Amino acid sequence: MKSHRHDIPEPATGAARAAGRVLRAAALALAAAVAAWGGPTAPARAADTSPAAAAKAARSNGTFAVLTDGTYVAADSIVRDKEKKVFDLAGSSAAAQYPQDQVSVAFVGGERVKVTKSHIFDRQEGPYRFWTAILDAEHKLSARAGKAFGDDEAAARSAYEKGVLEAAGACREWGAWTAAGALLGDAKELGVWTQAAIDAALACCPDIDRSDAYPFQSEDAVKAPEWVKWARTLIPLGGRFKNKEEDSNKASRPMKWQKDAFPMVTRNIELWSLEREAVSIVVDVLLQAEATVRALEGLLGRPEHGVDERLEIRFYTNRQDYLTDDSGGSKPPLWSGGFFSPGDGITRFYKEAKGDLRETVSHEMTHHWLERRFFRGGQSYSKQSGYWIVEGFARYVEHTSRDFQKGKTRWDWTGAACVHNSRGIRRAGKLFPASHIIDLSQANFGAMPTDRISVFYEQASATVWFMLNRRGPEGRKALLEYMRRYYHGEFLDLPPIDDAGLVKRDPSTAKPILETWKVLGFDTPGALDAAFGEFLDSLGK
Repeated sequence: MKSHRHDIPEPATGAARAAGRVLRAAALALAAAVAAWGGPTAPARAADTSPAAAAKAARSNGTFAVLTDGTYVAADSIVRDKEKKVFDLAGSSAAAQYPQDQVSVAFVGGERVKVTKSHIFDRQEGPYRFWTAILDAEHKLSARAGKAFGDDEAAARSAYEKGVLEAAGACREWGAWTAAGALLGDAKELGVWTQAAIDAALACCPDIDRSDAYPFQSEDAVKAPEWVKWARTLIPLGGRFKNKEEDSNKASRPMKWQKDAFPMVTRNIELWSLEREAVSIVVDVLLQAEATVRALEGLLGRPEHGVDERLEIRFYTNRQDYLTDDSGGSKPPLWSGGFFSPGDGITRFYKEAKGDLRETVSHEMTHHWLERRFFRGGQSYSKQSGYWIVEGFARYVEHTSRDFQKGKTRWDWTGAACVHNSRGIRRAGKLFPASHIIDLSQANFGAMPTDRISVFYEQASATVWFMLNRRGPEGRKALLEYMRRYYHGEFLDLPPIDDAGLVKRDPSTAKPILETWKVLGFDTPGALDAAFGEFLDSLGK
C-alpha cells in the first residue's frame, strides 16, 4: 500500500512533544492494521489513517481538506483557483496542489469552502476511518480495550457521545451514510446508546421511507440497532446498500429478485439477498467473497480488465429455491452448497448449506473471478484436457481461506487439507497417475466414478500447491501459463479463427491436446509423479 504521509509539526513543550509521539504512534498502528488487511493491492489513499495526529493539530485553526478517498490533509491555508480548478494547500506536507475533483470538502478557519454541488466520498470507509482516528485520539480509544473512556467515566462517555454525533452528522452531510451508521455502531458496541444516538442512527438509514429498498423491519426500535449493526459490519470493505433504482441489470433480473431481494455492494462484489433475518450469515458471505477476491489479487495480481464490473452473488433463504433457479440456463448440482454459473456469470449460495460456508464461498468465487476477471475474454471447452486446474485451483484457495477476512493469506501452509489428504491417499496407493489427471477433460470428469471424485479434488489442489510453493519462480510461472492456455481453449486442437471471425470447425469434433504436463515443466508424466510424490513424502520427515 502506498503511504500518504502527513508530517506533524513538533509541539513546543516536552509534554506536548510526548503527546504528539503518542498520537503518531497510534496513527501508525492504525495504518499498519489497515495495511495488514489490504496488503499491496489496497487503494493508495482510501485506507490511510495516519491523519489522526494531523487532525488533532489542524482542528486548532480549522483549516483542512478531506479528499474524495477519505484522506485528511491539514494545511496552514487553502486557496481555490477556479480557473485551473485546483486547490492550493499552503503548508500541506502531502502536495501543494490538488485537482478540484479530488477534494471532497474543505474548511478554512472552520468555515466550509464550496467545492462541488455534492460532497460524496468515493469510498465509505474513507470518512469512517478519518473520524475514527479523530475520536480515538481525542477520547483515548485507540485500543478500544475494555471499553474504557478514562478516569471520569461519565464525563468521558458524554464527551465521546458528543464527538460521535458530530462525526455521524458530518458523514451524513457528505453522503457517507454507511460511515455514519458504522460510527454509531461503534458507539453502541462501546455502550453509548442514548436516545440521541438512536435518533442519529434513524436519520442516517438509507431509503428510510422506501419499504421496497430498505431490508429491515419498520419499527424504529428495531430499525436503528439493526441498521448500525449492518453498517459496522460492512464498513471495513467500503460496503453499502444499493438503491434498486440504480440496478443496471433490471431488465434481465427475474421479477422475484426485483421485488423481494435487496442488494449490497463492496468494491468487488454485488450481493442480492432474499434472506432478511440471518444478518450475520448474509454479511459473512459478502465479506468472505470480497476477501477472497482481494486475496486472489494478492496472489495473481489485479487484472487490467473487468475490475469495473462487480461479481454478482444471489443468496437464497432455502435449498429448494436455490436448486430450482435455472434463470442462468443451468441448475446447481443437487449436492452443492454453492454454484458459479458461467452462463449468466452469477454465483449462488443458500442459508441452509451444510459444511463450511466460508470455504464454499471462496471456492465458487475463485471460479467466478478467474473466468470473469483474470482470464476475461477467454473460452475453454468441455472436451479439452486440463480440467484439473479448474477444480484444483479453486479447492486450493478454499483450503487456504480460513483467515481471508482477517487479511491474512497462508498460501504455503503445509497443513492445508488438500496437502494433508493427498499424503494419506498416496500412502494408500490411490493417487491418479499424472498422465490421467492432467489429460482429463471436463466431459471425462463428469463420467468419473463417484468414489474417485474426492481423490481427484484433493490431488488436483495439492498439485497446484506443489507448483506454486515447491517449484520456485519458474514453477509458478509455468502454472500461470498453463492456466492461461486452458482458460483460452488452447488445449483443444481447434483451428484458429478465420478473417470472417468464424471458427472453421465445430469444437465438438476437435480433439484434446494431450501431454500438457510439459507446459508445467516436466518431460514425462513419470517425472511429475516422482516430484509430486517426493514432495508429499518430505512433509512427514
